[in-house]
Amino acid sequence: MARARSHLHGKRFASTRISALTALAACSLLLAPSTGNATAADEADRAPSAELSPAKASRPAREIEVADIGVESERTKRILADSLHDIRPDGTIETIILAMPNLKLQINELLLNSERIQSRSVTVLELDRLASSWTPLGKELANFQGRLDRRVRRVDRVLETIREQHGLWASTRSDLESQDVSQEVILQIDQVAEAMAKAKARADTEQAAGVRLQSNVANLSQLIESDLERISESREEAVGRVFSHDSDPIWSSKFWTVLDSEQIAKNLSSLGSNFSDGITRLWLEEANRFFSYLTLAFVLILSMFFVRGRINLWLEAEEDAEVIRQIFSRPIALGLLLSFVFALPIFADSLRSLEYALAAIAVIPAVLILRKIVEPQFYSILNIALVVYFLENLRAISVDFSVLSRALFLTELVFLVLSAWRWTQPRRLEGITWTDHQGPAFQVLTYGLRAILALSAIALLANAIGFTFLSQLLGTAIAFGIYAAVVLYGSFRILGACAAIAMNVHPLARLGMVRRNKSLLRSRIRLVLGVLACGLWIRAVLLRLELWPGLSRTWDALLSTQIPLPQISITVGDILTSVLVFYGAVLLSRFIQFMLSEDIYPRLGTRTGRSSAISTLLHYVVLILGFFLAAIALGFDANRFTLLAGAFGVGIGFGLQTIVNNFISGIILLTEQPVQVGDTIEMGTVFGEVRRIGIRSSTVRTFQGSEVIVPNADLIALQVTNWTLSDRKRRIEIPVGVTYGADPDHVLEVLSRIAEDEPGILPEPKAQGLFRGFGESSLDFELRAWTDDFDRFLVLKSKLCAKIVTSFRVEGIQIPFPQRDLHLRSVVSATPIPQEPSRDPA
Repeated sequence: MARARSHLHGKRFASTRISALTALAACSLLLAPSTGNATAADEADRAPSAELSPAKASRPAREIEVADIGVESERTKRILADSLHDIRPDGTIETIILAMPNLKLQINELLLNSERIQSRSVTVLELDRLASSWTPLGKELANFQGRLDRRVRRVDRVLETIREQHGLWASTRSDLESQDVSQEVILQIDQVAEAMAKAKARADTEQAAGVRLQSNVANLSQLIESDLERISESREEAVGRVFSHDSDPIWSSKFWTVLDSEQIAKNLSSLGSNFSDGITRLWLEEANRFFSYLTLAFVLILSMFFVRGRINLWLEAEEDAEVIRQIFSRPIALGLLLSFVFALPIFADSLRSLEYALAAIAVIPAVLILRKIVEPQFYSILNIALVVYFLENLRAISVDFSVLSRALFLTELVFLVLSAWRWTQPRRLEGITWTDHQGPAFQVLTYGLRAILALSAIALLANAIGFTFLSQLLGTAIAFGIYAAVVLYGSFRILGACAAIAMNVHPLARLGMVRRNKSLLRSRIRLVLGVLACGLWIRAVLLRLELWPGLSRTWDALLSTQIPLPQISITVGDILTSVLVFYGAVLLSRFIQFMLSEDIYPRLGTRTGRSSAISTLLHYVVLILGFFLAAIALGFDANRFTLLAGAFGVGIGFGLQTIVNNFISGIILLTEQPVQVGDTIEMGTVFGEVRRIGIRSSTVRTFQGSEVIVPNADLIALQVTNWTLSDRKRRIEIPVGVTYGADPDHVLEVLSRIAEDEPGILPEPKAQGLFRGFGESSLDFELRAWTDDFDRFLVLKSKLCAKIVTSFRVEGIQIPFPQRDLHLRSVVSATPIPQEPSRDPA
């Protein structure tokens, strides 16, 4: 039955679960050694018990000594008693026997109804409802089959225990008879054998009853499977008739002659009774799950009331706070809409029969909530969704009354055409600002309304001329797309609001990465929710258009396409899975680095260099792990892959020694950390700050602004001066000279005072002036002072130099120019310089 149901519904709901392929590949690799044992054990559990064979009886595990006969006989009787206790009547057989007549009657009635419906021209909607009518019976039979399987397996295990004990005691009896022991011992053994025979007879009876019921239940399941297969074939035929003329046009006299008053009254009465019977039957079948859903909805509504009462405390300075408050101003509607999300897994196997009932707890609340946050000019679009939903419900209820169903559908299409035409008129857009005209949401709405107008007109024309199936296919997809879009957009806004509130509530509010990146996280959440909503909407509409099964089969075929490679079997799906796994590893690595840098490192006070080393190492570890998982997902055997990696590593060691050397040096730099990101280093002519330590090379930004790429091997092998390895203190040294006539003590006092008065100079070690010696033109002094502001030490040095000049000028201390003494040993007679003759001013 399960196979046939998947044959029908799998075409409509099949989706390619690529992410699961990786887990399956990894699990199959890990569990491969134990698969055979598990299978053998399962087959042993399922195997029917047989009569005790002589071979098994003659193969004892051990033989009992005469002295242990008494103890072992009591032990065996206790084992038999415990085994029979395990298969005592638990109500399974009796319950199923009592339920079988009613089940057969229901199945026969549904088979007759299915045959009657499939004998005429039937729509896809009717066939889907017919297939879903088998769901409760199928679930009940599957439950019975599971209970019977478990009981028969328990009986099989009991029989296996009896066979083992029988073999042990038979071997013991045979051995003791050959030893000519007393008859009393043989009599005690015979008593044990008699107990085993009684236990086996009881187990055989239970096994026969279970197997007989298994056969009966399997026969009923086969009847359901066969009918589901016929429904599936009828459905494919109905879809194939999409462009067939299957009804009379509305202007035909045949269409109006069926509108007989007595026939209408009879059909309406039948619709009412069928509707009430369906509700009653549905309540009886799903009472437990309805109770679970109602409890969940009640809890969610109470939670929304609680959130509404505290929302002002949580959203004091939050962007879009007013919009979020408006969303939570309707807690009942909000709780019902959120309960719809949880109702989907609760009623997973009854979605088709409960489709319109579940839509009620989503469409109406979504409209009520959206009316609080959208512009008033969009209210009419929300009203269109409500009207379309109610018309679809009426049409679904009256599907057995074809004339009424068609009339309602024509009314719905006319309403859609008129509404869409009205909204596409330019005057409807006068109340919307020009900024909104440029937004993507407005553009999507505009194109969507035009598409609704065109498709509704086509569906209306097709229905009018007699192509009812084509019309229903288009019209149902349009209607479902409208209220599905309203529900998804409402859910999108609500979940975004819930995420915003969650970021302001403990424990998320205590995370630094949340506090400092609220806008970024909200935008990413909106992006994910938007993509998810669009994907769900597209899939739902394609299902309504009966295009999803074909697309799904095509996609599955594409994924299963073999790529011709020698001695390797790889499919497109394997490659896609491998790429997705590696991309997932990249995203995981980015998230880990984001979490570390934004929350963990600030909490622990980790230095920049150490945090960069940890992040880099984790990044490459995650990428390497993702690479191995991607290779496994691609179909490579783990052992063979390890050998290939080893051989490849040897080749790399010889051919790429320099790269490998830099790679290993990078790992050493990241682990030992002689140089860290943010350190100021000096290596040869390179003097600057380390900006990045990669796995192959590092980047140093010089103080002139250039960036130097340094191989990691050079940072390990060459001499490197690290100015900031242990701390960021820097000594400032300023040499200065004064004239020979200056007082040295006065100069030293002035230098010390200048350093002590300058902000940024550390009190310890204490700044001091030093008399360095006698220069050619001056007395040489030096001012030494320490600062912990390494990045501004040049600025501090400049300020100290300026203060030295100013202070020396105030104190009368002169800084001499370089002086030279010129000694003339001889004077050579020189020609007198001619003078210009004086001029008489007269």
